[in-house]
Amino acid sequence: MGAEDAAVLAAYTASWDAQTKAYSKASSTGTDLKKNTTLRALFDIEHDLEVMHKAGQVTMGTPVISPKVVKVTDTKIPTATVTDCIDTTHWILTDKASKKPVPLPTTRLIKYVSTATLEKWGKTWMVTKLTAQEQAC
Repeated sequence: MGAEDAAVLAAYTASWDAQTKAYSKASSTGTDLKKNTTLRALFDIEHDLEVMHKAGQVTMGTPVISPKVVKVTDTKIPTATVTDCIDTTHWILTDKASKKPVPLPTTRLIKYVSTATLEKWGKTWMVTKLTAQEQAC
């Protein structure tokens, strides 16, 4: 793996670490979310957090990610595409007050394919879009 691929994966993983922390308290305050996540990805996460906060929900545990760099383009603003298999087996949506799992549809995917788009801003790779695919992995 080249240095650029490693930098892309490091930014993607840092974004997921910050997301996990934010979802665990239904707030991005005090997390590093904005260090590697911006634009549509940040908007979508902040929206999810607001919905969770209003519903009194947080996540317990952590997701397991397995990212792979698919493509890096060296254009005016370099971009990268990462595919991943997100495993939410031990990442449980929970009622904050009761600490009990929130019932979710039985049809939802526990392990699903996700695609991320990143852009290089200066020397920093930023996750700009996260797309969960309706596809098991």
